[in-house]
Amino acid sequence: MGHFGEEDVYDGMPGDENASLLGAITSSEGDLRGIRAGNSKMLFLFFLFPAIGGLLFGYDIGGTSSAFLTGSASSPAYQGHTLVKAFDMSSFMQGVVTSLSLVGAIVGSIIVFVSGDYLSRRGVLLIAAGFYMGGALITGSAVNIVVLWIGRLTYGIGIGFCMHSAPLYIAEIAPPHLRGLLISLKECFIVLGILVGFAMGYVFDWASSGWRYVYDVAAIPALVMFIGVYMIPPSARWMALRAITSNNTDPISTNSTTYSRDMDDAHEALCDLRRLTREETQFEFNVIVDSLQETLKEPFHWKNFLEERVLWRGLIIGLGLVMFQQFTGQPSVLYYASDVFETAGLGSSTAVALSSVGVAFVKLLVTGVSTALVDRAGRRILLLCGIFLMCIALAILSVGYLIYPPPADDGSGAASGDELPRIVSILVILAMMIYVSGYQVGFGPISWTMISEIFPLHVRSQALSIAVIVNFVSNVIVTITYKPLQDLLTQGGAYMLYLVIAVAAIVFTFLLVPETKNRSLEQIEELLVSGVVVVRRRRAFPYWW
Repeated sequence: MGHFGEEDVYDGMPGDENASLLGAITSSEGDLRGIRAGNSKMLFLFFLFPAIGGLLFGYDIGGTSSAFLTGSASSPAYQGHTLVKAFDMSSFMQGVVTSLSLVGAIVGSIIVFVSGDYLSRRGVLLIAAGFYMGGALITGSAVNIVVLWIGRLTYGIGIGFCMHSAPLYIAEIAPPHLRGLLISLKECFIVLGILVGFAMGYVFDWASSGWRYVYDVAAIPALVMFIGVYMIPPSARWMALRAITSNNTDPISTNSTTYSRDMDDAHEALCDLRRLTREETQFEFNVIVDSLQETLKEPFHWKNFLEERVLWRGLIIGLGLVMFQQFTGQPSVLYYASDVFETAGLGSSTAVALSSVGVAFVKLLVTGVSTALVDRAGRRILLLCGIFLMCIALAILSVGYLIYPPPADDGSGAASGDELPRIVSILVILAMMIYVSGYQVGFGPISWTMISEIFPLHVRSQALSIAVIVNFVSNVIVTITYKPLQDLLTQGGAYMLYLVIAVAAIVFTFLLVPETKNRSLEQIEELLVSGVVVVRRRRAFPYWW
């Protein structure tokens, strides 16, 4: 069982007003040994089916990026059956179609924001699987542009539902020493989905209207997700929260028969998750209930986000991470990877598709490494290292394209003008690999890990919904503005802008983002109240705010 070593103990500095609170945090760290992981194999099985939702999100990214070109390698008689040619799409319309799933994700996130705590984590995931299946089949069978839009929006609503509840469910069922691993492993599934999406684009590149098959294939894992989520146990933390709030009882009082029965059901759910007896899970269940009773003493109002430290600090950290995650250019690099490789001189659609598969494969490998390190090295150091790598890549891309502008599009879809020098083409491809590696070391797995950790249970659903909404709104903005930014600033100027934002992200992370590894969700809440960024070697580094 993972727990803090001696180097992480902090007893408080003379005159520190938070010394007693920090002492309580660290003195209880040893008690984490009372939280038993239980059957880890079963825990990974419970994780698997929500994580398929992440795979389907990634599949949309890779599949859509490749779908615009899929079919162009077929016989000349069918080359007009690509997605772009089938609906006679302009560059702007390509951006709209690409972004519609993100618009749907925003709609889904707003719905879950209102109803997430009532539907339960599992209930939201089941609905997400249904939207995934419907969206995939509608898109694949689209006979006109309006049906295509409906399919993209429907699939996007599934993304919004899933990206809300999958990290919540995983965070709430995982013991402290595995939580970072499991949430980060979900990012592996997203990257695996991107890889599979690019690969399907390559596989169906030789088929007439191959883009239809790219979208239809997504219905298969969506069905598996639905069946699997239906079979897994509910979140014990969510059940305990509902036992308190739905019975309208005083959280300190336990003399309500209904309240006691619901709490017994919540404890039984924890036993099912851990595959342990009630006695073996009693300590962990007591920690969960005690934390809820403390935080629910006062009724919650939205003004609490401005008045309570733990809420507004958590909200600023969470929203800051998701905004920097997007505004450093990640959506444009993923959704328009094929375009970037075309400007680098990879002329044929097959070469572009294979290069995109290569990028996704690198993302998967690096995500695996990051996932293995997240509960060892910690969240902050991985974030800082990852953003630094992104800065290096963006510097190469911006300088390279500013010195050697890519060939212009002559309006027919073909590039005109001189091709990029070979060395520049190699540097562009290398920079892309460095960029996606940096993103997968830092923002990719760490942002959602921390967002799932830093909010108290009684507002976690609503707060995570806000973060998901901001994430997808930012994603839409970056995706839609990438092409106009290229026209306004040139491609090199656009990457230079992303570089400036990435440097700001390093400063933000260094000053404000706390270290949360190996802490229970309840201890992280206390950490945010205390205002400490990191506790190490008997020294504390407080927030500047």
